[in-house]
Amino acid sequence: MALFGNKIHFLTRDREAAKRRLASVLAAGNVKLTSVIPRKLSMEDVFVYRVLSLERGRKMVSRSTPNMGYAP
Repeated sequence: MALFGNKIHFLTRDREAAKRRLASVLAAGNVKLTSVIPRKLSMEDVFVYRVLSLERGRKMVSRSTPNMGYAP
């Protein structure tokens, strides 16, 4: 999931389940879901997805890797 201005882009295999989950999460923050519009992936979507995936992987590794004596 990534924010693009006032829009949220997300990838899913199950559109209806994702729509229900997103509506629930937004409602918990008092935000109303107004529409969900399916569209084809753009190169930007793929790029953002890859960058976010790599960042998440790096954070997971840094949390699980012990400090090797280097100063932060």
